Amino acid sequence: MKINILDYNCGNTWSVKNAFKYLNVNVEIIDNEQSIMDSDCLILPGDGSFKIINEIKKRNFGKPLNYLAYDKKIPILGICLGMQLFGTNSEESVNDEGLSWIKGNLKKFNIKKKVPHIGFNNLIKIKKDEPLLENIDQNSKFYFVHNYYFEVENKDNILAETEYEIIFPSIIKKENIVGTQFHPEKSQNHGIQFLYNFLKANNLI
Repeated sequence: MKINILDYNCGNTWSVKNAFKYLNVNVEIIDNEQSIMDSDCLILPGDGSFKIINEIKKRNFGKPLNYLAYDKKIPILGICLGMQLFGTNSEESVNDEGLSWIKGNLKKFNIKKKVPHIGFNNLIKIKKDEPLLENIDQNSKFYFVHNYYFEVENKDNILAETEYEIIFPSIIKKENIVGTQFHPEKSQNHGIQFLYNFLKANNLI
């Protein structure tokens, strides 16, 4: 079973790898088309700008990524920026189209509170009976750092939300594709619990 983290120059790959290591799960960091195609599970980490989508296109990763998402239908987890790349487009880089796996646009926070949204925050409106949220409730806090939020077109894709003056999606899902706006690898016990749930729900552990 090949669980891989895609390195596309966005940072945060090693901290994600270490989080899985804590669960005694071996993951590899990959950076080429063939390794993408061979994946049984793929993690898109996130730290940076939506413009990184151009790096994915430059490396010709788009076609193998779509193959995994639509044809092979393996479990895919996007973290922070990785999740945002699932969208259609972003106010951060208006001329660049995302992967369009989950329809929606990335909006910049237009609020009175300080931006970026940095620090621990809890989940609200958690979807009931969702295996990804086992042993996670509204008192569970996760670590966020972002300027933009995902305005999801189909609200059925939202598993949980978070409030930071406005309410935004913090966990989204469409079939085999899951995204978190927070960083589970930086969210201590609750983040580890979420990663464990992701692996368990997909029969990877």
